[in-house]
Amino acid sequence: MLKFALILAVALFGTSATDTSKNIKTLPSIEFSQSAIDFESGQPVFTDETKAILKTANLEDVRVVINDQVDLITNSDKIEISSLIELSEGTYTVLLQGKDYEETFGFTIR
Repeated sequence: MLKFALILAVALFGTSATDTSKNIKTLPSIEFSQSAIDFESGQPVFTDETKAILKTANLEDVRVVINDQVDLITNSDKIEISSLIELSEGTYTVLLQGKDYEETFGFTIR
């Protein structure tokens, strides 16, 4: 009887766990072409030759705000940040807002 209850529990809970994993969304990220050269206040520091690519993982209507200078809504899955703002020496904050999430990324160019 105990084996039957265990098999039944695994069958019921195993399928529900599989079904919910299909609904997990991938959150946006920023990929850098070079490794960080340093960290300041917990933020990575990159050289000015570094390219940053924003990946939105096919999410719909992502609002991108960069240092209060860029504010746009896009549904592109890849955006090169330097096409939105000239990356020169300084600190950058990238805010991404979507239907069910809000992500903030910070980095410095030196």
